Amino acid sequence: MHHPAAAPSHPAPTDRQPPHRPCGLAASQRGTSQHGKAPMRQLYLALSDAPRAGDPALDAAADWLDARLRGARQDGDNMEHGVGHGALPADAAGFAAWQAARHEAIDEQYKQYVAERRAGAPRRMFSGRAHALHYLSAVAPARLTDGAWLYGILARWDDAALRPLIATYLEELGNGVPDKNHVVIFQQLIDAHGCTRWRQLDETHFHSGLTQLALAHHAERFLPELVGYNLGAEHASLDTLVAAYEMNELGVDPYYFTLHATVDNSATGHARLALEALHALTPPAGTGADASADFFARVQAGLRLHQHAPTSTDLLASFDLERELIAVLADKHIAAHGADGSANPAASVEIAGRALGDWLSDPAQVRALLAALEGHGWVVRG
Repeated sequence: MHHPAAAPSHPAPTDRQPPHRPCGLAASQRGTSQHGKAPMRQLYLALSDAPRAGDPALDAAADWLDARLRGARQDGDNMEHGVGHGALPADAAGFAAWQAARHEAIDEQYKQYVAERRAGAPRRMFSGRAHALHYLSAVAPARLTDGAWLYGILARWDDAALRPLIATYLEELGNGVPDKNHVVIFQQLIDAHGCTRWRQLDETHFHSGLTQLALAHHAERFLPELVGYNLGAEHASLDTLVAAYEMNELGVDPYYFTLHATVDNSATGHARLALEALHALTPPAGTGADASADFFARVQAGLRLHQHAPTSTDLLASFDLERELIAVLADKHIAAHGADGSANPAASVEIAGRALGDWLSDPAQVRALLAALEGHGWVVRG
């Protein structure tokens, strides 16, 4: 796939966007969108498939993003009533202080986490290896669009104010080196662990990825919101740090997550570039207070859009080991005969008086097969 950050390919051009294409999905996996009420998964897949100017998916994406932003602005309005995610700064200097405080808080929280773990506390995110691999699948739609929201700004490659964002996007692409491309690294990680069923996830899992692709295709229209979203996205979150720590314990390569902890730092990394872009794009003093207030209101809405994304806690809560095992078994099929016509010994193994090949020929029988395996003591619940 995958998306604009996946390597030399990117979303199809709209307006001034350069003429690149994203890595396409296989024909059987492609989705199309005909109206603004298309399911998030369907619209996500359509935007991943290089929609051309005039494709209904592009209008649907803009409408979807507009609706999400209205909710984000409503969240900001609710702050005066004491609800919402918290007040946000109203100028560039305020955002710099806000970012510094956030990074300091995350650093302290992670130090406390490490101290607790070294003192014998249990893992916080993952109950075991299967849970960690489930998490990789759960975040795949978002991680396979890592950095995609910045793609549309390449149309203004000669605009000095956008250079910090372009530099960020090129680093997401590995600056032309596939082994450093963030999406390639994540794709290799999920391929190595067989996390291939992410396209069958429920709608919630596509929220962040769809947001990122919608911004990629409509960067000019939603530029202040994109700047705000980027401020939220380009920082080393506590979840990223904890995931790296626990995946390493569980024998899952944490490199993708440690890479983000490195590049998203506030001193010289993507978080710093996000602030530089905010400063560069802030309306100059001579444009009037209304222009500045409108710009920062839109930046705030973009940041809240990122804050409204499903959290790691939300995604991890969807893990059900029995359901995952049943899904794996349902994907299996043992043919009664091999390619040369000879009998397949595995297919004839009997479990509870029924051949294994017969059990696996009907996905509806998988739960009963699992019960039979437990009855024989071949599967033991932990």
